[in-house]
Amino acid sequence: MREHLVAMYEALFAQAGEQAEYTPPDGWAETITVLVDNPDYEADLGGQVVARQGLHVKVRKTELPAPVKGAELLYNDMTYSVRDPRDADTRGILWLLPLSRIA
Repeated sequence: MREHLVAMYEALFAQAGEQAEYTPPDGWAETITVLVDNPDYEADLGGQVVARQGLHVKVRKTELPAPVKGAELLYNDMTYSVRDPRDADTRGILWLLPLSRIA
């Protein structure tokens, strides 16, 4: 089953992946392929609706084995800080990197 998922993700990254430059706080920049997700959402907090926009990217663990909080990601001519890397799936194939734009 895992092999089928890996093959599916490989095809997805080949078709829809975009190039980004990942730089850890104490290392050198490297080009990686990411899937970009803009999770815009609204939350109702007791009658007050709060809207939030965010940018997340998914990256293959084979391409980026150990992402770090505070690393920088250059994507689409904008620089972002990695907030809290976490597993994007239960099979250990992808990372989810929530990003904050650096002004």
